[in-house]
Amino acid sequence: MSVVALLALGMAFAAGNLWYTAARSTIPLELNGTVVSKQRKAEKWPGVDDVYLLVFDSGRRVQVDAAVFDAVAERQTIRKQAWDRTLEADGQTIPLDWSADLRGMLWAMPLTVLVGGLVAVIVSRPRAV
Repeated sequence: MSVVALLALGMAFAAGNLWYTAARSTIPLELNGTVVSKQRKAEKWPGVDDVYLLVFDSGRRVQVDAAVFDAVAERQTIRKQAWDRTLEADGQTIPLDWSADLRGMLWAMPLTVLVGGLVAVIVSRPRAV
């Protein structure tokens, strides 16, 4: 695989990682529906890297940050336009913010792509025999 292809692949993975991390804040998402259940799934370090899910009456399941999970109750009707920084839950306005995870990823992902690109360049250089 060429250096350019490896770099493009790394950039695509980094962008995907940033998108999914940002989407957990719900800021980029449009949400309309009633929360029928909230699910917390413990991961490797319970309480540290748990997964928080909201399940809507439409069947849609959305992974959210802990702050959003804590602010919303089951049976609440949620309304939110994509990219709004507030979420309406049964008339209550809930402010939204980017998570610490996203803030960390915003510097970690470009750095990872840069280091990966440098490694790909070094490894692909012709060697004297």
